[in-house]
Amino acid sequence: ENVDRITNGDLRERAEVTGNNEITRLTEKFNMMIAQLESYTYELEEKVRERTLKIEKQKEEIEEQKKHIMDSIYYARRIQNAILPSVQAIDCHLKDYFILYLPKDIVSGDFYWMHSTDGLCMISAVDCTGHGVPGAFMSIVGFNQLNNAVNVRKARSAGSILDELNAGVINTLNESNTESSIKDGMDIALCVFNLREKTLEFAGANNPMILIRNDEVKLIKGDRFPIGVYEGSVPKPFTNNKIDIEKDDCIYLFSDGYPDQFGGPDNKKFMLRRFQEMLGEIHKMPMPQQREVLIQRLNEWKGNNEQIDDILVI
Repeated sequence: ENVDRITNGDLRERAEVTGNNEITRLTEKFNMMIAQLESYTYELEEKVRERTLKIEKQKEEIEEQKKHIMDSIYYARRIQNAILPSVQAIDCHLKDYFILYLPKDIVSGDFYWMHSTDGLCMISAVDCTGHGVPGAFMSIVGFNQLNNAVNVRKARSAGSILDELNAGVINTLNESNTESSIKDGMDIALCVFNLREKTLEFAGANNPMILIRNDEVKLIKGDRFPIGVYEGSVPKPFTNNKIDIEKDDCIYLFSDGYPDQFGGPDNKKFMLRRFQEMLGEIHKMPMPQQREVLIQRLNEWKGNNEQIDDILVI
């Protein structure tokens, strides 16, 4: 019975020693082996217990660190949301609009900016390098430099605002063409409305504007270089496009997050062409309804894929 219990894993048991023959000595040796095995097993269990306690402590420390990090990121989101123009501020200048703003992470590298002065209404969709925390840091730089461009440098045309923004970002980040230099920046589409004169100025760094007039979808391209230093860059002024606006014109500014989203039957990008066609289909709907359709189409296209980038459509 003792041997049965040993074979079932009870190492505290010993085989019964009887007589004085080879079987007896074999049994004694067997019991010595079991005693040694019990000792090894006990030591191993102690080590496992110690390591388990150590791992649990490390896990608690990691969870505490994660909590501190997440608390900081959520607080950063509060700060980032505070710099975005409020609905009330936008409503003072634009009566018929929507903003679709879908950060990929808790904080975003995309942001929208608005300013009004001297009878002009300025609004932009900005896409900073990266997303998440790095993108959010860049968004603060972009926000500050846009305000500096119009409030301090007194830039008023769309092109000159981007020129001042570009200079401010390069100066703030100490960017240069050296290999060790930071080469972060942003893409942007910016409009300056003069509603009294019914004119619109547009300037873009990599990003375009879409104008829909009389059911015709027009893509007005920005310059093909970003805000900030880039490989082989030579400072160039941004093009200022001036457009007379008409009743029922629909104007769209956006980052590349929506067109670049993967999905569909072949798991490919949505693409700019499909995005333009969709806006052409829905542009006569009320603006809030257009926003809902964009969300619905995005979710249908995305399916089970993750959102790959921040999304902004104005």
